[in-house]
Amino acid sequence: MLLRKSIAVALLTTSSLVCFSVANATDSFLEAANIFLNEEGSISGGYNNRALEQRNNFNSAASLLGVYTPPPAGEIRQTTRYQPRQVVRYTQPRQNNYQVSQSRQQRLLLKRQRENLQRLRNQQRRLNHKKQLLRQLANKRNYGYRSRNVSMVSSLPANSVWHRVRNGFRLRNDQYRPIVKRAINKLKARRSGLIRTLNRSTDYLHLVVTELQRRGMPTDLVLLPMVESAYVTRAKSHVGAAGMWQFIPSTGKRYGLKQRRGYDGRLDVLSSTRAAMDYLQKLHREFNGDWLLALASYNCGENRVHREIERNRARGLPTDYWSLSLPRETKNYVPKLLAYREVIRSPSSFGIRLPHVINAPKLIQVHINKAVDLRKVARNAGIHPSEMMRLNPGYKYGVTMPSMTRKLLVPRQYAGNLQRAIYRAPVVSRIQLASYRRATNSYRSSRKLYRYKKKRIIRHRVRRGENLVKIASRYGTTVRKIKRLNRLRGSRITVGKRLRIATRFRYKSRSRHSISRRG
Repeated sequence: MLLRKSIAVALLTTSSLVCFSVANATDSFLEAANIFLNEEGSISGGYNNRALEQRNNFNSAASLLGVYTPPPAGEIRQTTRYQPRQVVRYTQPRQNNYQVSQSRQQRLLLKRQRENLQRLRNQQRRLNHKKQLLRQLANKRNYGYRSRNVSMVSSLPANSVWHRVRNGFRLRNDQYRPIVKRAINKLKARRSGLIRTLNRSTDYLHLVVTELQRRGMPTDLVLLPMVESAYVTRAKSHVGAAGMWQFIPSTGKRYGLKQRRGYDGRLDVLSSTRAAMDYLQKLHREFNGDWLLALASYNCGENRVHREIERNRARGLPTDYWSLSLPRETKNYVPKLLAYREVIRSPSSFGIRLPHVINAPKLIQVHINKAVDLRKVARNAGIHPSEMMRLNPGYKYGVTMPSMTRKLLVPRQYAGNLQRAIYRAPVVSRIQLASYRRATNSYRSSRKLYRYKKKRIIRHRVRRGENLVKIASRYGTTVRKIKRLNRLRGSRITVGKRLRIATRFRYKSRSRHSISRRG
């Protein structure tokens, strides 16, 4: 009982003390608030010491009563050593929706621009790579077809023989004519054949240019073998012309080209070149200095050109080359030469580069005074036998004939070795020459028999209204085989011409064609 009374007294005492303190705090809080509110309006630009003291009293009373009082706007709170330092953070001003959308559009636009720029760079990089691959492929196709590579250069060096060729051009510039433009377009379309011709001419270019300049002739004529034979020394046409300059037998004999069983001067590079120069000079004088008429006469004969000139003169028409009614082959002859001249002038427009040919003789003449086997001599001198026969195709059996000519064309670096090999080589007698002749004839006949094995050769006479296509379909063959067997250059055939046709079918002998076996 006593314990309960003592506890009640203690509680009463504590509650009274608490109430008394709370009341005092309330009074002090109200008093401080009244003073603070009265003096706040009179203070401008800061607080004095009394105001700060009243403020502290106000805050302590408010904290005792559990009331939160936020600081007034614009006030910078003074920190004490008992309060933690507050970090002031500065933030960007808020943007409205229009500004946000505009900045987003700008970012998207810049991103698209960067993407487009990167896409264009990638496309340009891929395009350059494709161009490089195509250039490498074109170089491989154009320049890599021969075992002995000819170095190609973009700009000709100063010691190139092509400068001599360009500086000696003297023919009229007729590139504006449509027929010449067609010839130029054909050369552009057949670039691989053009490159082969240019590479093939490198062996004989210095020799021909030197001979032309020695005689005072225009160097345009160095391109004439390109039109005639593409610088193939063993070339033969369907009319019987042979050699690099394409001499027919009668014209060759007239200009000193000997033709025997084992030797043909039309195939000899040295002899045929000098004979061609003599013939062209004679035609140039005959047509009063007109090189175009001289070239036309070289192709179809001077008599035909004289007849056409007289016909035009009787009609009152011009008598120049472009006004004459010449054969189609002769009409395209000079335009081809002018097209080749454009190749030499500006090879970049044709997509090619001229082969580098040093202005020095690549081939020299070696004197020979006995009959020797060229293949054996070439092996002993370190030259490939096929190379020796290619440079000296006039010797049909591969045996030199001093009675016909005493000169050989050999590469300059092998001249000394070849002279020593010829001096040591044994002489080929007439009996041995007959064995060479039989071996060569058997080789050629075996090739012909193999080509037309198990086939019959039919003689067909061309009638009116027939062409090569109809004839080929009739006999079960092709136009190309008919042209090759009959040595036809074009597709035109005349009525009454007899054609040889190889076929596997059997035909009875009729009036329009007869059958014969190939022996």
